[in-house]
Amino acid sequence: MIRNITRSAVLISAAFAAIGCASAKAQGGYTVSGDKQNHGWSGKSTRSDLPAGMQMDDSARRFVMDVAQDGMTEVKLGHLAEEQGASGRVREFGRTMVADHSKANRQLMRLVRNKGITLPTELDDEHQAMVDRLSRLHGAAFDRAFARMMLADHKKAVAAFQARANSGRNTDVRMWAASTLPTLRDHLKMARDLNSHIAYR
Repeated sequence: MIRNITRSAVLISAAFAAIGCASAKAQGGYTVSGDKQNHGWSGKSTRSDLPAGMQMDDSARRFVMDVAQDGMTEVKLGHLAEEQGASGRVREFGRTMVADHSKANRQLMRLVRNKGITLPTELDDEHQAMVDRLSRLHGAAFDRAFARMMLADHKKAVAAFQARANSGRNTDVRMWAASTLPTLRDHLKMARDLNSHIAYR
């Protein structure tokens, strides 16, 4: 009799454990494979209870994850410009990058907070390599490389945000992209002016 009771208890415990695992998967959040974290998105919607226009489709997820990486990178590059820029205009541009992209990063975190997505907190290898490459430069060489990088980055950012604002299916992300776009356009104009200034130094 004791043996049968023990066996039943084990089976019941296993059943509850399986239910718990299934529930945890439904909650979303980090997915871990080996030592690599997927930073909160597995390619499937984790908040099916949200209205259709608010749910994160795969395209919106990729956009916010890319923007998170780019935003963190701009802040780090801005700090570098403040510290290593030879030109006052480069240092001022750096301060603008730190202030504006830090604000945008905070807005993005609030945007995805209840959508089952965890944004990355560290740069991936590609973006870290950009920061490392620039950190090795100083003086006029730094200014030229920084100005070129800011121009290329903000051309890409304006195009991506414009496309998202025009056609994104997720309403929240589309509206945020549209509201952020004017600041990015200002950055692009500043980057063009900075490149013109640096070219004639």
